[in-house]
Amino acid sequence: SWSQEPIGPSEVFDGTSWQPGPELLPEGGYGVRPIVFRDRLVYATKRTFDSPYPKLDATANKLIAFDGAVASAIFDRDVLDFFSDAQQLLVLDRDGLIWRTTDLAHWTRVAACATDIHPRSLALLDGVLYVGTADAKLYKLASTP
Repeated sequence: SWSQEPIGPSEVFDGTSWQPGPELLPEGGYGVRPIVFRDRLVYATKRTFDSPYPKLDATANKLIAFDGAVASAIFDRDVLDFFSDAQQLLVLDRDGLIWRTTDLAHWTRVAACATDIHPRSLALLDGVLYVGTADAKLYKLASTP
């Protein structure tokens, strides 16, 4: 059955037994869409709200990076989606802004979506940004620097 109990710290198997590990969700909720970028595990958090269908009401919140010892929030805006290639990590925030980092520490705004298109997803192909919308449209935004 589905449990809405908070998730505690991770557990690490040392070859013999399981031991308590680091907390991977400092922002609460549960982690989604893990990727590796700049030797860190990067993932978004999701939280559930009071609803008879908690998975449907889950919304992304923060972007977390885990360096092997500590997990911490690396992006301080509400995240809708994120995408990376070997050079950069891009984030679409709840306000329709797209942000870029190459080091997980410094962020630059690279584009803003018109709010009337209701952006929901982000992709990068051959240096071109694409944004998917709530009404299943796909927009080509711009080339990235």
